[in-house]
Amino acid sequence: LGRMKVPLRTRALAALALGVVGANSEREDERRYVAHTLVQILEGERQASPDLFVSCVTALGLTSLAESRVSTRIGGEENSVASSSRQGLIHFLTDLLHDEDRHRFVRAHAPVALARLVRGVDDPERAGVARALLDVLGGGKKVGRLVRYGIVEGLAAIGDSDADAID
Repeated sequence: LGRMKVPLRTRALAALALGVVGANSEREDERRYVAHTLVQILEGERQASPDLFVSCVTALGLTSLAESRVSTRIGGEENSVASSSRQGLIHFLTDLLHDEDRHRFVRAHAPVALARLVRGVDDPERAGVARALLDVLGGGKKVGRLVRYGIVEGLAAIGDSDADAID
């Protein structure tokens, strides 16, 4: 752009464009690179505009990664790099949803991104995301209106009305 700083709106649109690239790429390494870039923005720029973060969360939901083949254990707990697999992205976005320091707009968009990531995958993973969303909704902590609306929208995208356990 010939400037020292890129306008926030341009950055937000670029993040969404990365999501489109991630959604349409047939190469797993490209999708992982897109996810890695978006996760870095979400982790590293705590003071940026909520618009940029919402765009990154939405783009992550569009970027379908393959299932993790390898899990690593750190301190007895299973851990996954967020941009390395679908499970990593699910874990990252679930943590973001629980992060009360995040702007409510960003947290409100996480459930829909989570629902997009589990679209078309087997029931245990979908059920795990549904349970995580229900836990936030029905937990003892007060959840803001926008976040509740996002959770309801995410749950609607996960359910398919065929009367199985998830529904």
